[in-house]
Amino acid sequence: MCRIENKQFVVGLLAGVIFVAASFQAMAQAPPAETPVAPSAAGAEVAPVPATVPPSPDSADPAPDRTTGPGPTEAPPEPMAPETGKDESAKTEMSISDYVRTGGWLLYMLAAMSVIGLSFVVYFLFVFTRRNVAPQDFVKDVQMMLSYNRMNEARKACEKSRSPVASIAAAGIDYVEQADDPDPILLKEILEGEGGRQAASIQTQISYLLDIGVIAPMVGLLGTVFGMLHSFGALALDLTSAKPVELAGGITEALVTTAGGLIVGIPAMLAYAFFRGRASGLISSMELAANEFLVALVGRKR
Repeated sequence: MCRIENKQFVVGLLAGVIFVAASFQAMAQAPPAETPVAPSAAGAEVAPVPATVPPSPDSADPAPDRTTGPGPTEAPPEPMAPETGKDESAKTEMSISDYVRTGGWLLYMLAAMSVIGLSFVVYFLFVFTRRNVAPQDFVKDVQMMLSYNRMNEARKACEKSRSPVASIAAAGIDYVEQADDPDPILLKEILEGEGGRQAASIQTQISYLLDIGVIAPMVGLLGTVFGMLHSFGALALDLTSAKPVELAGGITEALVTTAGGLIVGIPAMLAYAFFRGRASGLISSMELAANEFLVALVGRKR
């Protein structure tokens, strides 16, 4: 069986590091969204209207001179152009670097867990396949060799394959070669025992994703506790001198770490559910192969 130190896991680890680093870099380069400024109803700023003072009776305007004709009329004031400039100094949202800085060292721990979880996913996609666990061509070839009592060839094929079904077949071959009169019942128990060990090895490796899915939300909950302590610790020391900024910083830390734990834990649980179903199918294939080896070893030609 392929172990964790296999080269596929190294490839998965590198892929996880590159993916997480690229995600953080892309999110850090994204500009924060700005709150749009709503324009006025008329689409332009309305100019103020100067207040008019009613004329007094003594200062009444003289009657217009009908002989000179109407005087020139004043042009209406031009409307002012709407202001399109924005206050660049106003910051309406936190950037990714601000969130990372607020989350603290627990957020870095969650990032490391996400890299490890993604590495396991890539590794399992390459390793836990029918071709690597229970290849049909190998099972047919070894079954034919065992049926014709070609033990040496079957053993060499098992050593070359290094798959779980190869270990099962090798265990049966060892017993048959060492026993003068092999017992079919004992041979069946040997094959089942080796198959159980290989199945446990697969399930143990897949359970690492379950561990990440359980631990990540707990790390986020720990960050929630630290954030609440940071917020209400200022109130406990001095209620009058506590600043709203300190309270908001602690609450932000709590929310960021909680969200980070869920972001890491939920995909890990989904991946575990997926590979658990795949492992069940592979274990069933191993059981069928073990039964075929048992029939071939018991009914082999002498």
